[in-house]
Amino acid sequence: MMNILKESNAKKIDKKRRTNELLSQLRGKEDEHEEFINEVSSIRQATRESIQSQHEWHRREEFRRSISGWSNIYEKGRSSHGSAGEYHG
Repeated sequence: MMNILKESNAKKIDKKRRTNELLSQLRGKEDEHEEFINEVSSIRQATRESIQSQHEWHRREEFRRSISGWSNIYEKGRSSHGSAGEYHG
């Protein structure tokens, strides 16, 4: 009878040990998955920011091109009232 109780107790301890090992492995895999998810989220955020930056750059570039005729007046030494050397007095 005593051997049956010892054997039963050993089986319970072994089962509990295996259960704990399995749970530990599952937690480790959860951590790996969580790290992967965090990495993917970071990549998505960086991609969004890059796309936004490119979009803003294109908007500024189009704006610069749309006003380039006006800025050339000042770059060539002319006044906004006429050509260089011309005086409006």
